[in-house]
This record gives sequence, structure tokens and C-alpha cells, in this order.
Amino acid sequence: MLEVRLDHHDIDLALGGHRWTGVFPDASDFRYSPRPGGFDARLKLLAGKSCAGVGVLDEAAARHLADFLKPKPVAFFADIIDGTLPQQQPLQVTRLLKQSRGRRIVGLLGHLTEVKNLDLFLRIATQPAQRDLFFVLAGQFEPLGVSAATRRMLDLARAGHWENVLVFSDRIASEADFNALIASTDVVFSVYRRFSRSSAILSKAARWHRPIVVADGYCMADRVRAYSLGCCVSDEREDTCVAAIRHLIENPPDRDGFDRFARDFSRDTFQNQIHAFIDRLLEVAVPS
Repeated sequence: MLEVRLDHHDIDLALGGHRWTGVFPDASDFRYSPRPGGFDARLKLLAGKSCAGVGVLDEAAARHLADFLKPKPVAFFADIIDGTLPQQQPLQVTRLLKQSRGRRIVGLLGHLTEVKNLDLFLRIATQPAQRDLFFVLAGQFEPLGVSAATRRMLDLARAGHWENVLVFSDRIASEADFNALIASTDVVFSVYRRFSRSSAILSKAARWHRPIVVADGYCMADRVRAYSLGCCVSDEREDTCVAAIRHLIENPPDRDGFDRFARDFSRDTFQNQIHAFIDRLLEVAVPS
């Protein structure tokens, strides 16, 4: 494995004529037609003689890179998840269901960082008009970049200051426990701030047929629209988020979209994509 700190000429020399391929987990810069700028060095790396082809986790990026790197193979790989549930109901879920007292549950789950838009979620959750809903945050809290005001609100929520807000700020014990929490929600809140990458939270929401609210303008929003999984909103406005949550509770999406997404982002699909990519690497000869 190479840590990419060299330019493409250095890597070509370091490999001594050997070829390499790999996956770019964050290909969000490549969602748009290649242009001079911050990702120019990565484009040069991919265009180098030693690169045989590349995989990405973003459909739009795959299309643009395929045009730019012809005839090198460029593949889109689906996000895949572990879709199992725990054998016993996690204590977090038991507490959530008890404390929510039958109210519809809106969940922000996963690593709780500034990117997850904690302040927007907490501002919505603590509005008096939203007391008929229940809001849960679950996942390891990362304070870096989170404002002092948001940290104070989170501390108050942890202490039970708002009876309709529950916080679990420790790391979720397992993937199965995470799935149980997703399955316990009525709406998944994933209005991430300036988050342009793909996310497995969509696959989890689709697996459990849970509508999702995401930030507009990025990869997640494209998929939500394509499969009718939920709503796309501004990552800054409380009113549009509230309207989206209420709409999805009253008018949940048809299950067909969730099922199509689950098929297209399944392990079988991923394995087929990997095999097809390897076949193309073997078939396409790039001049050295």
C-alpha cells in the first residue's frame, strides 16, 4: 500500500514498472468535470502510466473520471453494510422506546461530529412546537470544531433538560446495535454540513425502510431523489427540516424505492462490480 505523498512521476519510478489500482473513498471533487484546482495532483496521479484503473464510491464521479481517463477502467462501487440485528434488544433501544412513550422518533446516529450538524438538530429538537416528537442522538461525540453553545446544549440534553430529547454520546457497541437503533426510528436525520461523499447511512435507512432527510446538493441527495428515500433540504434552515420531517411522518415513501436501493447497494451487487472491474483491468491494455 502506498501513502500518496509523491507526485505521479515519483510513484511511477518507485513502482519500477509495476501497475497499481485502488479505490478513492472520497471522490467528491471528481463529481464535476475535471478542472485545474485542488485535486489536480490526484488527477495527474490517476493519469500516470502506473495507474491501471480506479474505483470510486460516487456514481457521478465515476462518469466524469471515466471520460477523463479513457481508456482506463473506472468503476463505481456500492456502499455495503452489515444488515443484521442483535440477538437481544440493546439497552439503548429499550430506554429509547420507553422514554419516547409512543411518539414518533427522529434519529441522528453515528459519530457525532461538527459535520453531522448537531446544532441544527438540537435547535429543532428543543423547539416547543416539536414536543409531540422524540429526538435521539446516538454515537461517540467528537468535540473538535463543535461550538461552545452547541456543547452546552448537548450537555443539557444529556442531563435530561428536555424530556423529548435523549442523548447516547458513547460509541455504539456494534454494527448490529446501530442497526437496532436505526430500526427504532421513524425518520433518520442526516442533514450533514458540507458533506459531499457517499454514506452507508442510506443503505441502513433503506434496509429498514426508514425515510431519511439529507442536505441538498451532494451525493446523498442525488440518491435520495433517484430512489425516493426521503427529502433533501438546506443544511442551515430549521423550517425546511421540520417541514421535511413532518412530511415524511405523514407521507412515508413507498417501500419499492427502499427495496430497489437495497438491491443496488447489496453485497451481491458489490461483488459483481468488483469482478467486472477486475475483468476490465485484464482486458484493457494501457500503453506504458
